[in-house]
Amino acid sequence: WNVAADALLIGCLGDMIPRKGLLHLIGALPLIKQQIPNVCVAAFGREDPEYVAKIQVEIDRHDLHEQVRLVGYRSDIGQVLKACDVFGLATLEDNLPLAILEAMACRLPVVSTHVGGIPECVEDGRTGFLVPAGNQSALAESLLKLLKEPALRSQFGQAGRQKLEAEFSPDTQTRLMEQVFARFARTQNSSQPAASVRPSNEDPTYARAA
Repeated sequence: WNVAADALLIGCLGDMIPRKGLLHLIGALPLIKQQIPNVCVAAFGREDPEYVAKIQVEIDRHDLHEQVRLVGYRSDIGQVLKACDVFGLATLEDNLPLAILEAMACRLPVVSTHVGGIPECVEDGRTGFLVPAGNQSALAESLLKLLKEPALRSQFGQAGRQKLEAEFSPDTQTRLMEQVFARFARTQNSSQPAASVRPSNEDPTYARAA
């Protein structure tokens, strides 16, 4: 990706579409860059050309060419994430993105938004930080805390992996899905497909962007 060896790398995994909020993550970068000039965001996922064009406008406007890498789709997600220091996903609306589980599997601290099922996975102040969707200042502040403190990154990353193994193992997810589908069958009017919260049976990273 042509990233400097001393860069502090924020990984972002997910389709580059409006609801995934990459534009907000890029928008937080100028605030981070003021304190950490060697910060870099590496974004992985399928690209929506129209949305990527808007991102490029922001990159040009704030002179972030050295701070952003729009890598595109990669199949070697495990290796990609292990090269990162922090995982950032500024999604505006979501259920429970598999990308967050993938990051936790790689012992990455997570900074994301307080939407959908994300708070069930990311414990604010323990495995990562959660911020209001669309709040770039709060996003920058949380990312800065982790980028400045290697020990905190390690602590959160390890706690996230432990939580993943305890609560999101295939066996646990099978039991959870049985409960969810039983509840769905009783109500018959839910519009939220619960299967999206179930991770792959492969251990413990998944070869796709959520």
